Amino acid sequence: MTARTSTTQPRAADARPGGIPRVLAIVVTHNGRQWFRDCIVGLNNQTYPELDVLVVDDASSDTRSRPTLKRIAKRHLKRRRWGFVRTPRPLGFGGAINWAMSRVKTDVDLLLFIHDDAALDPDGLERLVGRMLADETAAIVGPKIVSWDDPDRLEEIGMAIDRLGYPYKGLEPNEIDLGQHDQSVEVFYVTSTCMLIRHEVFRDLRGWDARLRAFSEDLDLCWRARIQGHSVRVEPTARARHAIALARGLRRSPFRPHRYYIRRNRFRTMAKNSAGVRLLILIPLFLLTSILETIGFVVLRQFRDIPNLFRAIGWNIVQAPQTLAERNRVQRRRTVPDRRLQRLTVRESTRIRAYVSHQAERIEEAWGRRADVMSRG
Repeated sequence: MTARTSTTQPRAADARPGGIPRVLAIVVTHNGRQWFRDCIVGLNNQTYPELDVLVVDDASSDTRSRPTLKRIAKRHLKRRRWGFVRTPRPLGFGGAINWAMSRVKTDVDLLLFIHDDAALDPDGLERLVGRMLADETAAIVGPKIVSWDDPDRLEEIGMAIDRLGYPYKGLEPNEIDLGQHDQSVEVFYVTSTCMLIRHEVFRDLRGWDARLRAFSEDLDLCWRARIQGHSVRVEPTARARHAIALARGLRRSPFRPHRYYIRRNRFRTMAKNSAGVRLLILIPLFLLTSILETIGFVVLRQFRDIPNLFRAIGWNIVQAPQTLAERNRVQRRRTVPDRRLQRLTVRESTRIRAYVSHQAERIEEAWGRRADVMSRG
């Protein structure tokens, strides 16, 4: 899944003694008031000096609450230059960033994208920039992601995928962080929870795929960067806490149900970024997997997920002309064949075993809750 590199812990000041790059952090917030303060306090307290902050309110519906998000940002970003913009309607994480970047002129060297329910450790950005400068091929770098409430529990150290774009963390359930993964490695992608990207690369990629709205937009961005010859790395000495609010249903969102968006976006991402001959194999395989998933939903009595699966396929059929146009643009820029990326992927069997294990845990938890209710009765 990963390719090991140096175990050193670079800092930006060590990597470029004569000066350090300027960074613009873009915080996208949508109904995330519960975590927003900790997020911007984390940015305000960064040891990295050349940092500005742009808060993008993606049309949150809690604007009548007091204090306003803009006032919270003003109160807790006193050490940084900062700005605040609000989208006219919910655009999703990537769409909100694209919208903001089209309206803000900046010549910074690096962009830091971060969710409103993520908080970087004070030296996090310095270590991310240090890793970026230590490796000229690195275009995107992400930190170690840990639990918001229990920072000793690992959530992500970079991601792999199988041929169909299904993600694989490579972590045990509730794995405790004992430093066992504290080596800088190359990964297929890092999540949009917190990622540092070279500004020129982001422009060259034409930003995020705004049609994805939510989920898999990070996989798409990193995949496009990879087939253009850039590398993606995780720097585990930089750490960020993450509440995973959207996936856990802790916030109101227009992009639901989650599994619908995950499946439709994953198919679009695969269709855009996979090589031509390979795609002729993957599309039937994806449809076969969908049928097997449907059978699994019936067995597990998760009937509500079945319509979402077919909705996702239908959406991609309707969007096929636009997806094909995007695919042509992406493939024209390809410099790296798919076979060179296989070292960063996993077999379907590995991902399926992880999926089955997760479903078994869900069933066990459900039966445990049912037994507890019956015992109380």
